[in-house]
Amino acid sequence: MENKHLILTSILSEDASQDKGHLYGYPVVLFTLNNELTHSCIKTSPFLAIDADGIRTFDDIAKEHAHDKIIEMNSLEFNSRRSVFDTLTKEQIREAISNIQNKMGLSIEHLCEQIKPMTVKFKCGSQLPMPVAVRMSEVANKNRDIPFVVMGEVQTLMGSGVMHNIIEHCGDLIHRMTHRAPMGIHNQDIVYDKVTKSLEYLTDTYGFRRQHEEDILSNYRFRKQMAGYIHEWAAFDFDVNAALMKYAKAHSELPAYNKPMLLAKRACVALGVQDFDEAIDALNELKELLESPKNLYAKSLCQFEETESGIKDLTNLNDELFTKVA
Repeated sequence: MENKHLILTSILSEDASQDKGHLYGYPVVLFTLNNELTHSCIKTSPFLAIDADGIRTFDDIAKEHAHDKIIEMNSLEFNSRRSVFDTLTKEQIREAISNIQNKMGLSIEHLCEQIKPMTVKFKCGSQLPMPVAVRMSEVANKNRDIPFVVMGEVQTLMGSGVMHNIIEHCGDLIHRMTHRAPMGIHNQDIVYDKVTKSLEYLTDTYGFRRQHEEDILSNYRFRKQMAGYIHEWAAFDFDVNAALMKYAKAHSELPAYNKPMLLAKRACVALGVQDFDEAIDALNELKELLESPKNLYAKSLCQFEETESGIKDLTNLNDELFTKVA
């Protein structure tokens, strides 16, 4: 309770030196009071959000600033709700918290004791605390940032071919696993489709490496015929390999909070460093989870290890694969 009390009191204090809260290492945490307090007033004050910008609430003030656009508390459109919170000033937040105390007759200390994390329920029956689901969706956003941009650069540089296709399939895996986690969706069918297509490329009897090398040589010869193209083969080949290494590096820096995320990350890094056997192993292991009749994929996505600083990243930087991009 000490962390919660610290954040609540710091935002209410007139001379608070800590304007921003950080709870359990999560940059965004959504909380609700327990059921007996919220049942009769689900659309009024009992909702609090504590994040890196302070405390936000769906009190009357929040409703006024939101123009009643998104007040349905049972909706899991978390990002939409957060946009309402972002309209509140610190003074309005302080007033809103005071209103909660007055309406419920609770002291700050009692309020802290009643706060508990929201959970997200998946079809498989597994649950995730909302803070963990939100942190997972943030990884999806990171995946769409530098790794996505780098992937496009690699594809543009080397042109069409098997590598062009597979780095997109594998590069999208973590995003598909995580971007809808706060809504209880894990996109198993989409992930399975991308995994199986990637394995088809990698295990084709013609040989993936052989096909990839022929693809980039063919692309180089085509470009060589274009007016003004002055690069020699050695330079082109070097640039393609360097770009793939950059792809591996970008994906190696994404956190992996559970086994499916880690396997997807390993597959991407392995493709970038062109360790295709390792990529096959990672994707086959992920495929086994996806095909498990016991919903091991979905259940594994809901497993995590919590530390004092937040959710543990399962990546072992001393692993031989990751040392290749260190």
